[in-house]
Amino acid sequence: MGRPAFQITPEILEKTERLAAQGLNQVQISACLGVRPETISVKKRAFTQFAQAISLGKAKGIGTVTNALFESAQNGSVPAQIFFLKNRDPENWKDVTAHSVS
Repeated sequence: MGRPAFQITPEILEKTERLAAQGLNQVQISACLGVRPETISVKKRAFTQFAQAISLGKAKGIGTVTNALFESAQNGSVPAQIFFLKNRDPENWKDVTAHSVS
């Protein structure tokens, strides 16, 4: 007798979204849910809501951190300002400028 089948419930969808928002990858999410990583892949293909929970969670997590970084930059955090500019406008804000000599 093995483990009971992994069912996609509203509680599992909520937990999966929360874990993805925290930055966990699929292997880590599978460990938290008590299933094999392969099960995550299978369930994503079988249940669009499950795949969407992972995608939405990831987007929410990135959005939360992006907003916090932006607010820090606006509130005068020089490291946050530098990080923001280097990533949003790398052509104009980079540490090294390449010079070619002919």
